Amino acid sequence: MFKCIKAKVYGKVQGVYFRQYTLLKARELNLVGYVRNEPDGTVLTYAQGFDDQLQEFIKFLHEGSPASHVERVEWEYVPLHFFQNFQVIR
Repeated sequence: MFKCIKAKVYGKVQGVYFRQYTLLKARELNLVGYVRNEPDGTVLTYAQGFDDQLQEFIKFLHEGSPASHVERVEWEYVPLHFFQNFQVIR
């Protein structure tokens, strides 16, 4: 089933290539959506795809980039959006 998640990642996740690794993982999993840094130091991402792809993506978010240190990930299912691809928003 096609679903969409919204996830917020806490920890040392800015300035450590977290968004770039997230972009690569999302494209590897054929997801659409986006990832961006938030003013509070977290990273926000929306991802849309099939449930098994999303579960793999959530697993990745808990690991992050090699230089990151993820403290926690809060995520939830949200209504579908009309994303065309996956991108980094600056």
